[in-house]
Order: sequence, then C-alpha cells, then structure tokens
Amino acid sequence: MRQRERCNLVCVTEPLPRDWWTTRDVATYLGVTPSTIRAYAARGQMPDADRRIGREPVWRPATIRKWHSQRRRRASDDGVPAPQDQPASRGPDGKPS
Repeated sequence: MRQRERCNLVCVTEPLPRDWWTTRDVATYLGVTPSTIRAYAARGQMPDADRRIGREPVWRPATIRKWHSQRRRRASDDGVPAPQDQPASRGPDGKPS
C-alpha cells in the first residue's frame, strides 16, 4: 500500500489563486515579522488559515483585511488610532521606513 493511500491524503490538483497570502505576506501587510504572525496564530489572535499548503498556512487577502479592520489598535501620540491599510514600506536595510 502506498503512503498516500495509507494516510488517506489526496493530491491537490486545483491551483491556488496567486493572490493568497503566506505568513510572510501577512507580516508584510501588517508591518510585523513572520514570527509575530506565527505567534498570533498559535495564541488564536488571528483567523485560522483558509488553507494549508503542506505545512504552510495561507489566507485569502479578504480574510486578513477584514480581521485587521476589526482589530483593536494602540492609539498614536495624537490619540487617533494609527491605521495600517497598506503593507509597510521597507527601506534597503529591511526596516520599516
């Protein structure tokens, strides 16, 4: 008996849409590190992945945008919440600019 049959795994034949986000993509969108996203997921502080590709969780961008729009945020210095509607831009050193 082949491993795939024994474990009851099916081969994914449909391609995933190109715009699904990996942990790294979500981290870029939120302006945090991928390890922060993994910590959020482990603590149940973000939506479960819409799908997994092997061990890699992936999310639909709409899932992350909706969750992010409903998150509590710290207030900025002027007392107005600091929205992050776009992925943080990064300089050549990899740090947010």
